[in-house]
Amino acid sequence: MVAMRVRSILRGNVLLLGLVSLLNDTASEMIFPLLPSFLVGTLGAGPAFLGLVEGVADSASSAVKLAGGWVSDRVRRRKPLVAAGYAVAALGRPLIAVAAAPWHVLAIRFADRIGKGVRTAPRDALLADSVPPEWRGTAFGFHRAADHAGAVLGPLLAAGLLLLLPGRVRAVFALAALPGLLAVLLLAAVREVRPPTAAAAPERREGDPAGATTGAWDPPTGAFYVLADARHYGEDSLRLAYEILHGAKVAVTPGVDFGTNAESHLRFSYATDIANIAEGMERLERYLAQRR
Repeated sequence: MVAMRVRSILRGNVLLLGLVSLLNDTASEMIFPLLPSFLVGTLGAGPAFLGLVEGVADSASSAVKLAGGWVSDRVRRRKPLVAAGYAVAALGRPLIAVAAAPWHVLAIRFADRIGKGVRTAPRDALLADSVPPEWRGTAFGFHRAADHAGAVLGPLLAAGLLLLLPGRVRAVFALAALPGLLAVLLLAAVREVRPPTAAAAPERREGDPAGATTGAWDPPTGAFYVLADARHYGEDSLRLAYEILHGAKVAVTPGVDFGTNAESHLRFSYATDIANIAEGMERLERYLAQRR
């Protein structure tokens, strides 16, 4: 049961953002381990300049992360900022292949980390908005696992390419564009999820009955029901509901409870979270497929 619920969560935005992170980190780690030797050995930079590059890059990323999260909250849209951040990195990083001076690498690393700063907070917020609160730990765990898998895959790909292309470090940098661009293309399938709007608490007027409220909203109550025609599986809805309960472990209500005209129908209640609904529908689909 737990495995089925996890599977229902690890799809859609969670799966796509995990793959995007894997591909992006693969591209980044194809370059990053080779950068010190390229800067010092090929471009003639000193150790101090190497430290300057990473210090400027990481400082820029940290500073921009706060701005990226703030902007995404103000505009209430995450995906454009996430896409912009990944696109800057994917287009900028491979330019190291044509760098002719150490300051070129500094500028490219600066742009790469600006992209990281722009995308990180909106991406994490979009990931959180895409799953029920009780499954956010699972979603973030999957995302971090995908990210670290990319960190392992990138150096392995770079090592393999250097075995095929000995000494051609610039070619490896250029080929790192491929997983980066694939990551950006995958973002097209990510769905924008609007963050919930915090509403002001409704006010009570003097003289209103206890519990009565006025204002812009009242908390919704109740559930959503669907009455489905089940005659394809027989006319006895009570028996069918019993068989589904024992065969699929999904509780449905026989239509006979609502009058003779609904005898061959089943009533479905959508009064739980999305993960439970997805799990119930998957169980029902498998069970009914076996009855055909």
